[in-house]
Amino acid sequence: MSDHDVQLLTISTEYSYIPTHRSTTVKKINKHTISDFVDKLTCESWDSICNSEDVNAMFNSFLSIYLRIFYSRFPLKKLTNHNNNTDNNWITLGIKTWCRHKRELYLISSNSNDEKLERHYQAYCKVLLKVIKEAKKLYYDTRNKKSNNKCKATWKIIKKLTNNHYSPTDLQELMIDNKYLKDQQDIADAFNNYFSSIVDNINKNIVNNKYNDAKVFPTQYYLEKNYAHPPPFLVIKTFSTKENTSIIRALKLKKKNSYGFDEISVKI
Repeated sequence: MSDHDVQLLTISTEYSYIPTHRSTTVKKINKHTISDFVDKLTCESWDSICNSEDVNAMFNSFLSIYLRIFYSRFPLKKLTNHNNNTDNNWITLGIKTWCRHKRELYLISSNSNDEKLERHYQAYCKVLLKVIKEAKKLYYDTRNKKSNNKCKATWKIIKKLTNNHYSPTDLQELMIDNKYLKDQQDIADAFNNYFSSIVDNINKNIVNNKYNDAKVFPTQYYLEKNYAHPPPFLVIKTFSTKENTSIIRALKLKKKNSYGFDEISVKI
C-alpha cells in the first residue's frame, strides 16, 4: 500500500479466512412454552412440600419440583451470532453524496499540482469529518433517549463500537499462601473466607492505629465524627402475606428473563 495511490499486490496462499461466529445457548421461552409450563404446574400435586415443617426443606422441595418442570418445558436453543458489529445507520443520503464527492476531489487533486485545489480538498475533508461526527452523535443520542434503561443502552453502544464482548471463563485455579487450589469448592470457600474476614482485619488495623494514621479513614470513624448519635442497628421487620403477594404482582411490570441463583426469572 502507498499513502498516495493504491497499489494492489496479489499473493497466492493456501490460507483461507473462516469468519468467527459467537454461539450462545438460551431457553426457548414464548407464549406457547409458558402456557405449557403453567398447565404442568397446575397439574402438580405439590404434596411433598407439606411433608416437612422446616421452611428450608419445604422451599428446596418446591424448587426441585419447579426446576424439573422448568427444564422439561423450556428446552435450550443454540443461537449463533455472525459477529457483525457494523452499525452504519447514522449514514444518511447526504453523507453518502459527500463521501462520493470527496473521492472525486481526491482523484482530481492527486493528479494535479494545483495547491489551491489541494487546500480545497483538505478543507472539504475536515468539514466532512465534522459532519460524520455530528451525525454519529445525533444517532446514538436518539437511540439512548428512546431507551427505557439509559445506562444499559449506553454500555450496549460502547460494546458495539469497541467490539468488546464478555466471554465468561471458569476460574481453574487459585493460589492461596503459595498453594494452588484447583477444586471449585475449595476456590469458592477461599473467596468466602477472604471476604468474610477482611472487615475484621480492617477493624483490627483501625484499633491499632487509633485513627492517627492519615491513610486510615474508616467508615466507622467517619460516622462517629459527623453524627452526634451512632447509626441505628439493622432491624428485620415482619411482613404479611398480603404485602408479599403485592410485591410479587408488581413484578409483572418487569418482563425480564434474567434470574438469580434459583433460576426463577422475573418474567416466569
